[in-house]
Amino acid sequence: DTTTTTTVMSPTLLRESFDSALHDIVSLNPDICPFPEENDSGECIAEMVPIIVKLKLDGFAAETMWSIKSKTDGTTYMAKSYSKVNDFTHVSHYVCVHPDKEYEFYILDTFGDGILDGFYSIHNGTTGSLLVEGLGDFGRSISVPFSLSLCPGMMPITINIQLDFFAVETSWAIKAADGVEYKRTSYGVDDKETNVIETVCVHLEKEYTFSIWDSYGDGIQKGYFKIFNGTSIEDETALLAEGDGESIRKSAEVQFSPTLCPNKVLITLAFQLDYYSVETSWSIKPNVPDGEEIASKRYKVEDRKKFVTELVCIQRGEEHILHVLDTYGDGIINGGGFKAFIGQSVEDEDNLIFERNGNFGRSTSVIFSV
Repeated sequence: DTTTTTTVMSPTLLRESFDSALHDIVSLNPDICPFPEENDSGECIAEMVPIIVKLKLDGFAAETMWSIKSKTDGTTYMAKSYSKVNDFTHVSHYVCVHPDKEYEFYILDTFGDGILDGFYSIHNGTTGSLLVEGLGDFGRSISVPFSLSLCPGMMPITINIQLDFFAVETSWAIKAADGVEYKRTSYGVDDKETNVIETVCVHLEKEYTFSIWDSYGDGIQKGYFKIFNGTSIEDETALLAEGDGESIRKSAEVQFSPTLCPNKVLITLAFQLDYYSVETSWSIKPNVPDGEEIASKRYKVEDRKKFVTELVCIQRGEEHILHVLDTYGDGIINGGGFKAFIGQSVEDEDNLIFERNGNFGRSTSVIFSV
């Protein structure tokens, strides 16, 4: 016979474990957490940006603890717990993170009843845009994925140029097909022989021309230029255009078109919400056991009766499942419903993946692939 013993950690031991982890995180990663205790200034070291974590705590603040971890490489950027002095308070914390990673916000209540009448939210500390929000009715714990956007309403591309000794001869510009110039840059003496990386915010669904000039007419000796989709220059699959520096001579041009979903398919979810929008939420993940959530959304009061669209990147040829929930249990009433399209347009019925009405009661799921 085999006897299995399960050890349940008490709230006190759980807190001690969490606080110990917090101490280790701060000690081992001083560059990741430059302001580990309280960062009231919102200042971050180079190549990092601030986010703001806000919570409304209940009368048992000592039960609440949270952490922010990179889904990209597993690094924990901050962990926090509270004590009785925080009962019934609003708390706010700055956390410095890298802008080009996916993150997970994990919040735990050791008693298992969430934060009574409380909430949590995360905002981009630079733009103020909302990244995460939720009510305190999460029970014991909840994990919420999120990412930062350097370009609200747009998308970033990255220009990487290896300059030669005569950097002052080099300049470049990016212009859309409609004539709008998005960026123009030239270099100085101090930039000689440097490898420069610059991020430019552009719109999707447009064609662009990258123009590069050398005033002397001999190009960039032993140099090059590359244009990447997104903010990383390490992912060669995100390469949009490139050129040899010496072949530029006096000038050169390349055309490119950025995409929101490199090597994936962009779909648009469209919801016609009813008056009780706060009851509606959705999530999407691969239709496999223990599939990891790709995207999710819970709507707010100000979304009532709105027609809303959400962009999601999914893997081509794989089955996915969309789960839609109504907390009251009456679906999306009064003509509500939802659709999914390939691409960004919700007008082209030829790209319709599926359509459902709002008469689904408490929840419904749709399995689909593209």
